[in-house]
Amino acid sequence: MIRRQIRSEIPASIRPAESSAGAAVPAATRRLLRPSRELWAKINVAFLNHGYESLSMSTLAKACDFSRAALYQYFRSKEEVFRFSTRTVNVVAIEGALAAGERLRQEGRSAIDIFAEITWARYALMRLKGLFSPHRVELNSVALRKCDDILIEVSLLFRDGLAEMLTKLLADGRLKPREGLAAVEIAQALADGARGVDQSLPAPTADELPARHRKMVSAVLYGCLTERAAGRRKATYSASR
Repeated sequence: MIRRQIRSEIPASIRPAESSAGAAVPAATRRLLRPSRELWAKINVAFLNHGYESLSMSTLAKACDFSRAALYQYFRSKEEVFRFSTRTVNVVAIEGALAAGERLRQEGRSAIDIFAEITWARYALMRLKGLFSPHRVELNSVALRKCDDILIEVSLLFRDGLAEMLTKLLADGRLKPREGLAAVEIAQALADGARGVDQSLPAPTADELPARHRKMVSAVLYGCLTERAAGRRKATYSASR
């Protein structure tokens, strides 16, 4: 199951405190408290509102309704806070997207419906939130510089979740792969397509995104071109449904 692949939304350097006595241990060795989902939500809003470079730990603590000292019980640095937020926002989006797809599968919806919903939910809600931030370009740049390992981790997590959904649909007899194609290869193509739709330029509007994801999913699953035998006119068709 995909759930077993999600170890934690907390960076490896962050450990849950065993007792309140940890606060008396030097900062270099003491254990840190485990941030809650509610704390992450406040952290995420703070970065969207202030960006990375201009956001101090004092301002961040205030946004979280903490003292600066209290925030240091959870994180050792602003970079650690940002890495935690980057991992969490992606894990939350992936979990929600896969859960939405599973609900559609259980309702008996089509493969296009299922995967279009998953890929849209994976990126669209994150993008819509980011569009309202004047710091979105800076935050994306910082994420690429400071969180490349996390971005790889969550990319593989999403691909494996798509592969699991494909495996379920294959087991249900609702899809049949072409010879020589593994579920993980098809899942990678869907993940690549979803990222492409999210990053396409000019950027699609919020109203256009669902249809763009449906067309991408349809093209990956069923193709959009056919070639006639040599000497005959080539024909094309759209696989969008």
